[in-house]
Amino acid sequence: MELELRHLRTVRTIAEAGSLTKAASLLGLAQPALSAQLRRIEGALGGALFERGGTVCGRPRWAHWYWSAHASCCPW
Repeated sequence: MELELRHLRTVRTIAEAGSLTKAASLLGLAQPALSAQLRRIEGALGGALFERGGTVCGRPRWAHWYWSAHASCCPW
């Protein structure tokens, strides 16, 4: 799978929303479809991008530097 800009938007929306359910609503997708898309993205990147727990989808500790460093350069 080749990652595209839409995949980065999806990941950013999930990170900002804090849950797959909220992100799916914001993106106009069904939650199962978003979950499947996230699994494909994570598979392409080689690992989990988020810590999942109940209804919350949090960022792994290693990713905090990335989100803070790149939030200003990707204003979408």
